[in-house]
Amino acid sequence: MRKSIVGLAIIGGVLAAVFGPLTGLILGVATWMGRGAGQGTRLQSATLALALASLGLGFGVAAAWTGWRALRRARGGLFSLPRWGWWALATGVVLALGQAAFSAGFTPLMPALHIAAGALPPLLFLSLAAGAARRWDGATSARGTVGSLAWGGLGGVGMALLLEMVIALAGLIALMIWLATTNPDALAQLEAWASQAASQAGSTGQPGDLRELRSLLTTLPAILGMVALMGVVAPLIEEGAKALAVPLVALTGRRLTRLDGFVFGVAAGAGFALFEGILNGALALTTPTGWAGLMLLRGGTAAIHCLAAGLVGLGWQAALAERRMLRGLSLGVAGVLLHGAWNIAAGLQALTALGMAAEPNRAAGVGVTIAILSFMTLLWLAATGALALIPRWLVPVQPLPPLLPPPEPKSLGGFNGT
Repeated sequence: MRKSIVGLAIIGGVLAAVFGPLTGLILGVATWMGRGAGQGTRLQSATLALALASLGLGFGVAAAWTGWRALRRARGGLFSLPRWGWWALATGVVLALGQAAFSAGFTPLMPALHIAAGALPPLLFLSLAAGAARRWDGATSARGTVGSLAWGGLGGVGMALLLEMVIALAGLIALMIWLATTNPDALAQLEAWASQAASQAGSTGQPGDLRELRSLLTTLPAILGMVALMGVVAPLIEEGAKALAVPLVALTGRRLTRLDGFVFGVAAGAGFALFEGILNGALALTTPTGWAGLMLLRGGTAAIHCLAAGLVGLGWQAALAERRMLRGLSLGVAGVLLHGAWNIAAGLQALTALGMAAEPNRAAGVGVTIAILSFMTLLWLAATGALALIPRWLVPVQPLPPLLPPPEPKSLGGFNGT
């Protein structure tokens, strides 16, 4: 099993390192040839092209390197990153430069700045957890942590995306069948909006205006469906996919400590958030005046991804290394609930914004918005604090050295005192 996993890591890493840049190159050429497209579409396409090339190469090399080192049984070092403050400073500088470039109408540097704005926050939170462990004389292996980071950005993203697409397609088919039998007018409205949104996205690069579907999206069935999808299904899939990094590391022969389980999970969450922040965050490129704010919010989501995956990873460690199944299940549920609470709050905020488009509901909507944003802020602060504190609690306490025996009485030239 160990050789199979290591071999797949090497092969998968090499393929990602080759096909990521190749896909980015093809998309970049297609973007350059479509010079007649809108400025927003070209900027998004150029950013996605550079992102695919960078992510494929970076994660691919990391996966292949860890696999090769494990195959050779090379001795690995301890994982460390620069202090989290440096990552926070770099994030602030990148956001300021990007917003200034947008305001000045200078966009050639935006693809690189956007990728940096999406990549720095996950590494910040990983540095926060790893640095807290080292501060209290604890550390994890560089090979296991880097391998988990690569898995989160490659395997975790790939598995979650595939499963979510299948479930979303099945849900869409079920929705259309239900609307066709209960509300044909609503189905016709939805189809007309989808056609218009596809045409708009192709010409301007901007998504369709969901305010046109306000009457459908703010109904009770739609809200309950959103809660089920974003609060249960998506977190369950994503946390299950991300945190698989921990049992995969265990199957390579490493006996996991509690600190291993948590930090490897955090690393996998950082890899997942890094990919998601760059690719999903590309929608922020369509709003030049609010790009920095939207990317800052996207960076805050990285803390939730990291902590949730860390809790699930700690659960895997409890189940695999300590055989404590109930503890493992409880930690896994805690990670999914954390992720689900954040997603539900974000979804409710989006629905509230849609409802505020109706003038009579504006005053009530402002109060609901403040309450939701306050909850999300407190949740983010708690997650950030937990990333800094939990490693301290997981560092094994080194036992004190045994007391030295009392010294032997000195001899007095043969006189024994009797």
